[in-house]
Amino acid sequence: IVLDDLHWADFLSLQILEYLITDEQNPNPLMIIGCYRSDLADENSVLANKILGLKDKTTTHSFNMTELKIESLNADDICSIIKSQISADDDASAKELAALCVKRTMGNPHFVLEFLKMLKNEGLFTYDAETRRWKWDLSQIEQVTMSTANVIILLLCKIQKMPTQVQRFMQYAACLGSSFSVPTLGLIWNRSKMFRSNVSDEPLEKLIDIAEENYFFEKCGTNRYRWVHDKVQEAALLLSKKSMSSFQLDVGSSLYYSLDEKSLEEELFNVADIINSGNVKKRPEFARLNLRAAEKARGIYAIQSAANYAAKGIELLQDAEVMENRSLWLRLYTIGSEMEFALGNGEKAELYSREVLTRDTYSKMEKMPLKVAAARKLALVDSKHDETIEVCLELLRTLGYALLWNKTTIPLQAFVEVHRTIRKLKGAPAPEVFSASLGQMTDEKQQMCMRLIGTVGYAAYRSNRMPLYALSICRNVQITLKCGMGKDSGVNFASLGMITSGFKGDFETAAKITEMALSIQKASHPARKGGCLYISYAYNLVWSKASFHSSLRPLFDAYASAIRVGNTAFALWSLTAQRVWFPYMMGMPLRHILKEFSILQSQMEEFSLRGHVLMLRVCWQMIINLTCGGPNAHELEGDKFSRSSLIGEQPLGVRMIPFAEGELLVFLNPVQAAERAIAVGNKFTKLMPGFCLGMIETFHRGVALYVMARKTRRRKYRVHANKIRKRIKKWLLAGNPNVESYSLVLEAEHSALNRSYAKAEKQYAAAISLASRTDHLHHAALFNERYADFLRNERKDSEKAVHYLNEAIRFYDLWGATKKVKTLKSLLSDCTG
Repeated sequence: IVLDDLHWADFLSLQILEYLITDEQNPNPLMIIGCYRSDLADENSVLANKILGLKDKTTTHSFNMTELKIESLNADDICSIIKSQISADDDASAKELAALCVKRTMGNPHFVLEFLKMLKNEGLFTYDAETRRWKWDLSQIEQVTMSTANVIILLLCKIQKMPTQVQRFMQYAACLGSSFSVPTLGLIWNRSKMFRSNVSDEPLEKLIDIAEENYFFEKCGTNRYRWVHDKVQEAALLLSKKSMSSFQLDVGSSLYYSLDEKSLEEELFNVADIINSGNVKKRPEFARLNLRAAEKARGIYAIQSAANYAAKGIELLQDAEVMENRSLWLRLYTIGSEMEFALGNGEKAELYSREVLTRDTYSKMEKMPLKVAAARKLALVDSKHDETIEVCLELLRTLGYALLWNKTTIPLQAFVEVHRTIRKLKGAPAPEVFSASLGQMTDEKQQMCMRLIGTVGYAAYRSNRMPLYALSICRNVQITLKCGMGKDSGVNFASLGMITSGFKGDFETAAKITEMALSIQKASHPARKGGCLYISYAYNLVWSKASFHSSLRPLFDAYASAIRVGNTAFALWSLTAQRVWFPYMMGMPLRHILKEFSILQSQMEEFSLRGHVLMLRVCWQMIINLTCGGPNAHELEGDKFSRSSLIGEQPLGVRMIPFAEGELLVFLNPVQAAERAIAVGNKFTKLMPGFCLGMIETFHRGVALYVMARKTRRRKYRVHANKIRKRIKKWLLAGNPNVESYSLVLEAEHSALNRSYAKAEKQYAAAISLASRTDHLHHAALFNERYADFLRNERKDSEKAVHYLNEAIRFYDLWGATKKVKTLKSLLSDCTG
């Protein structure tokens, strides 16, 4: 893959490039060649930082990276070119000419050749037939080319020597951007003929050939061309005899009035940009064009662009009567307010809102989108979740929709709605057939209700009000079933899929509902297909039918999908899942996981994702503690995370704390882990329903409880341990392949507790074999440790126990759990001493 002009690449595009380079799962060799201009990518640029980051990862991710710095041509290089091109024998005069070339072209190879061609065409090079040598007068060349000291002027002089038709033709091409299609260029060129009389034009194909022969254009695909250099395009734009803005308006208008509907949709952003760059007149039709561009940009999550188009459309309507363009005026201010809220520009968003809300000419329903936008701002920007819920509930009542029976019965109502909705979908036809039968939602009132309910759900999730969150999801699914597919129907179905697996444990139905979500999104709003769907899909695959490893691909799809639509929150969530959470569940070496944290954190901080950063730092501290040998490693405290560092309300990040605390105790203080397992219970899985880490967290609680049940034989440990054993066995019977070893070792613990020793030995051996075969280092270590404990205490076989204890130490060492290795080595010393 060859990628040119990387200095123009944005952060998210470079993220995808980094993923391709560091993807160790891809067995196929891949070479990527990237080119960029160093003068446009200084040490503080996004590209320069990305290159430094990749250099640090060459060893850990097993790829090679070579950097070739191509310097500008110096005088000696140019002297060699001159001598080879014109057979100059006089070394001194060639060096003098080369020095002048460096001055005029800054050593750019393309401009050097253009400069030499110009000297020949201007007669400043002459060939002496008698001596068979080229001659030139350096002082004359220096004087004549003084005005071309700027490379733009040099190229402009070259273009101005072309026929008038070619010059004008290149002007039109320059307005279309760095690349353009032949049909689009032909359209504006042919339209321009209407305003020129007595001109016998060359055919379009001939003009393109002339531009290509003179190294102005080059082919870049079927019926597409691009400028050989952006300076050539810049020079062509200077040809206009009237103001550039007027010329661009002419070109943009030609496209706007000439393109058919399909072509205009394809070129919409380009046409709007050309018109907006020109001396655009304040006409409603151009305002309408900007509205259309804003709505299209919003649909692909290009929020800043959507805001810009809306602002331009509003500007173009300032002199127009409001009532004459009532609908257009309302839609522009509405989308402008929504986009400014999304960007966090509350003051500007509220200014737009007031323009509409203070006018009596608009009905309550027409004003509702702005009120919804304000409510979403409370949740997304201000993080005032309780206030958001109250505002949305009041707006829903205004629309005649009652979300709640009453506030005191929310848990009961959520329970009823979840069971009823899941039961209905369980009996629905296959996902493809199901989505085709729904149709599109056309009722604006229902669309508004869905947005408000979705905002309630978001605020409830962020403020840890899970029954209200589940209720909101179910209600939006029910609206979809009744009124058709809306913009966010797919996301609501995906969320219900996670609730089905997390709350109900019905993995088969969860997978079906998630497939429905993907089918709905594809059928209704494919451009909005964000990472949430693929994350849900990956999680439900893990819970239902796929191995951890095979779920890595959907996580990449989640990342790529979210990147495409600009949804950085979901993109970085899925990247964290793929680089941290899933590798941890798979027992990959901790040192490899540790190397991902700093990169992920810098990306999250760049987009101000505070909740994401806190979750990441909690996991980071957990893994540091597992790999260090400190005396208090079992406590979740350190440089990366400390409870004292928690500032304000950060419910999303705080939810990871119970998981990390439990994991440290399971490996480093099992006695305390068991007490905590009883006290805390399944708090984490309730906080994060359907979350992938809930699987391993539940299992490890079960192990800790069996440790104490076998040690003390107390009923309180046995009861809780048995509940978890049955739950995981249910997951296994439901088809989850990832919990087979979990179930085996818990069954072994249960057999040992009930003194079925022969059965326990077989189950331990099977669990160890399976964990070792799948390279789950942490569980291969843990299972060997538990088997060694069983042999030592129940079977009184110290010799065999020492063997399995050594195996546990070996696997813990491979995993990187330094503190655990020290603890077991001390135990081994006691056994052999």
